[in-house]
Amino acid sequence: MSIVSRKRIKATFLWITLLCVVTVFCQQQIFANKLQGKIEHWSLNYNPTEVIGEKNLTALTELAAEYMKLHPGVEITIVKKPRMSEAEINTWIVTQCAAGTIPEIIWAHSSEIEQYAPEGWFVNWMPYLNEPNPYIPGNKRWFDTFYQNPVKLRMSPDGSLWSLPVDLVATIIYYNADIFMNVGINAPMTWDEFMAIQKKLKNAGYTPFLFAMGNSINTSWIYRILLSHFYENKLADMDVLGTPGYVDAEEFSRAFKKGIFTTKAPEYKEILRLVKEWSQFWNRNYFSIPYEQVRDRFVRKEGVMAWAICREMRPLLEDPLRDFKLGTFYCPQVTKRTSKYSTEKPMRMVGGAAGEQWAITVSAIRDKEVDLCVDWIRFLTTPENNAKLVLEAKALLPIIKGCEVPDVLRPFLPQFEAGVSPFIVERFLTRKQYDEWFRSMQMFVAGNLTLEQTAEMHQTNFEKSVEGFIEKFNYDQTRW
Repeated sequence: MSIVSRKRIKATFLWITLLCVVTVFCQQQIFANKLQGKIEHWSLNYNPTEVIGEKNLTALTELAAEYMKLHPGVEITIVKKPRMSEAEINTWIVTQCAAGTIPEIIWAHSSEIEQYAPEGWFVNWMPYLNEPNPYIPGNKRWFDTFYQNPVKLRMSPDGSLWSLPVDLVATIIYYNADIFMNVGINAPMTWDEFMAIQKKLKNAGYTPFLFAMGNSINTSWIYRILLSHFYENKLADMDVLGTPGYVDAEEFSRAFKKGIFTTKAPEYKEILRLVKEWSQFWNRNYFSIPYEQVRDRFVRKEGVMAWAICREMRPLLEDPLRDFKLGTFYCPQVTKRTSKYSTEKPMRMVGGAAGEQWAITVSAIRDKEVDLCVDWIRFLTTPENNAKLVLEAKALLPIIKGCEVPDVLRPFLPQFEAGVSPFIVERFLTRKQYDEWFRSMQMFVAGNLTLEQTAEMHQTNFEKSVEGFIEKFNYDQTRW
């Protein structure tokens, strides 16, 4: 090839590159001229009231300023609101939606707000996720920029997504490394070792594990992990209709109707047995402690170990009241030594999407600000902007591909190798049946129900939920 030809090719490439840049710039100018309106946005984990070290978080406010500069006709107010528990949030959402005073964008748990779909209080994200994100050059489908399987776990049985995950969450067991050293024990690798070290801790006068059963969070976690472990070999028979990698409500309904899943199975009863045996090492007041109190009680040494999400890592490391070395390990491996029904497959992770989930509310629908809300969130979920939020807070993991992971959260990454639990109990039960399922777990652990009675109650819970799903969503059972 001649030198002249090379120069022509190079010049042509430069012109094409310049044309792309100009096109993107023009598109953004069109958006800038078109978008107008006012919206309020309440974030839970990236709220300016949240403190890291001695400084309040600023990334979300700074990004809002950048967005308003890009769109002069837009006014975004980041609502400053102290952190609330999930129960308080759910009450606040209902009262504010009913009164019509809810911010246009809020933190909300997808599995909690999907029950209000008939009320028309929230916007389904899926149609928008299938459109391009104009803030990412060359993007043709916004959803392609996300780690998709964790997002799909948050979809309703009908495929709707009422709250958009914007980061990833993982859990881990934190422990007091000083006490471990004093007692002469190490972080366990297997469930048998886990039980053995707790027995040593109890004999030494310590409360081995700080478990919160004042609400269902910790209970749901251990149930998901054990359910995924004991039913791993049945996954291929259950995960046959929807997205590979997790069992949705229709797939579970099919499996239940066909007898693939039943609480009468010995594998299911092993879940209950292991939870009951483990409970002997919990704090005596486990019924009265909600999950939200775990971190503070752990720092006060009310238990040697505690199970919490990655958001607690940084506060624990920085807590001035913590006077012991912190250690972590994930849920230990169940093996054949623990149960003859063990699949000996790696323990699946609890987590995925998300610590932060954003819902567009009835206020945006009423004031015709939905498109503005969607565009603002698209701006926040570019790799650069998602990383800015995550790296400042150092509390959660990025959900957008290509983002950097905060160093303090790297201990959580190995869990992702085993994959997220494909069985999520909240997806298999209606709200009413889930509450009854949890109450039966409380009664079982307290000794008010036998293992057989609990399994039978769970069978009834699942049966009622499946019938409800079939009636509500009108599943096409011919493809079952």
